[in-house]
Amino acid sequence: MFERYSHKARRVIFFARYEATQYGSSHIESEHLLLAILREDPQLTRQLLGGEGTEDDVRRAIESRIQRRERISTAVDLPLTQECHSILKRAAAEADRFNSQSIEIGHLLLALLAQEGCLAVTVLGEIGVAGTAARNRLLRGRREPREAHLRRVLDALVAAWVQRDLDAFFSFVAEDVRLVDASGGVHCGRESLRLLFPSAKSRFETRRITLEDLRTIRSEVAVVTALCDLADPSELGGVQQVRAGLVLCTGAAEWEIVFAQMTEVWPPAK
Repeated sequence: MFERYSHKARRVIFFARYEATQYGSSHIESEHLLLAILREDPQLTRQLLGGEGTEDDVRRAIESRIQRRERISTAVDLPLTQECHSILKRAAAEADRFNSQSIEIGHLLLALLAQEGCLAVTVLGEIGVAGTAARNRLLRGRREPREAHLRRVLDALVAAWVQRDLDAFFSFVAEDVRLVDASGGVHCGRESLRLLFPSAKSRFETRRITLEDLRTIRSEVAVVTALCDLADPSELGGVQQVRAGLVLCTGAAEWEIVFAQMTEVWPPAK
């Protein structure tokens, strides 16, 4: 049933089952799917809630409307409700609409928001997140040409980096990102990069970033090459430029960096 699901989307189903067992539910319900999505994808959570609340607000709203029973063993293979089956079927249709070979978390969320009358959508409405408005927010940019949307995302990403707005920058970075730095060191995970960049201070100050090449592979993968002019070459032994190679992927929501490799440029490119 889940052969087409991406690794992250399968984790959502796993966590939805876990949420159901913690509340003593005999089935996996829409609210369990919602909690699992919020738990698995912080970036998508920010896009969904749009400043109207937090994951904790959603959980409290759900708990105020359900009866909590004795926990069930996580070894029990709980079935999906018919409502959840409908959501998963619609998620496949959402993936098809975006010409995506795999079903991603974003497709699951879009399908969930379209399931009128389910508890998950009702709870979101109670905290100020209307289902239709949330779908439009997630779909923003999907009506424009794919490459134009990607270029807009890259402009925002570059601006965030040059301005040292790391929160904005990391909103475009996958949780399981891998970085190969200019010396060959490998860094895994968004949080490890968060610790790396601020600690390096001026070593990563960038004066200008020039996009050299952009290629899309299928509809959900892009490869980007950019030339970075460093603000203080003395920090890197006189190196004035670094070339960044990026791989970005997207599901039903936003583009994000999944792999990056930095290479010193010497002598500097003109």
